[in-house]
Amino acid sequence: MSVSRSWCSPLICCALFIVVYILLRLMFPIVNNEPHSTEYGLLLFIVPGIITCHITQRADLANISLGAMAAIPFCLVIRYLFFVQERSPLQELAYNASAIFWCLSGALMYWFVRSMVISSRRQK
Repeated sequence: MSVSRSWCSPLICCALFIVVYILLRLMFPIVNNEPHSTEYGLLLFIVPGIITCHITQRADLANISLGAMAAIPFCLVIRYLFFVQERSPLQELAYNASAIFWCLSGALMYWFVRSMVISSRRQK
């Protein structure tokens, strides 16, 4: 595998992770009106994992987690510069860890569905 191809999946995942983060910050009052209620918006972090796996067929969990973790500093800078801080830094760290978890869960879900589809095609 070439060097440029090995960096393709972390870059795609990082970019999509940042886009989802910004979209959730822009839509925060719509998604969640109460300060201590459930964060259903975290489920949208499944999308970067799924799309990254679909675009780069050879993406592995290490590359996806590298891309998600590389996005966190950018997300924190964007948060501190452009958005109102509604959480403490420790809560923000927990939020970002949850976002990484959901991103990796999206990748695992994609691989599971893909393997099931491939398995069913082989049986026919």
